[in-house]
Parts: sequence; C-alpha cells; structure tokens
Amino acid sequence: MEKAFVCVSTAPSSMLRVLQKIKTVGGVEEVEMVYGDYDVCFKVKAETINGLKNIVNERIRRIDDIRKTLTTILVQSE
Repeated sequence: MEKAFVCVSTAPSSMLRVLQKIKTVGGVEEVEMVYGDYDVCFKVKAETINGLKNIVNERIRRIDDIRKTLTTILVQSE
C-alpha cells in the first residue's frame, strides 16, 4: 500500500467547500483544516504509486478553487 500526505491551498472563501469535496474522494482519509501556507491537509492511500498519482492529479487537483498542492510520498520503513 502506497501512502502520501497532501496539502492544498484554496481560495479563501471556498476552504470549507473544498474540504467537503476532498472528503468524498476515494482513497482520501484524515482530512483536516490547517493554518499556514496551506488550508487543508490529508492522507491518500492507493495500491500503487500510479494510483496515488491518479488520485492527486485526476481527482484532487481538478477541484475548483484549489490554487496549489504539496504532495509528500511516505517512505516504507521496516
């Protein structure tokens, strides 16, 4: 299982709407509103790196009023 943390910056008046929309995307969990350079951060899980890429590029970045994203892929440590 591949995992990543993603943070998004939104238009100021649409932060709650974007947060609610992100919560409906399959593979997304632990969605939180945050203060700082980004407005919403969450974890994404998928079977493969390509699956993560698809969720972020095709589902998250296409949400209206998302201005920028930061994606950090977790490293498996045993």
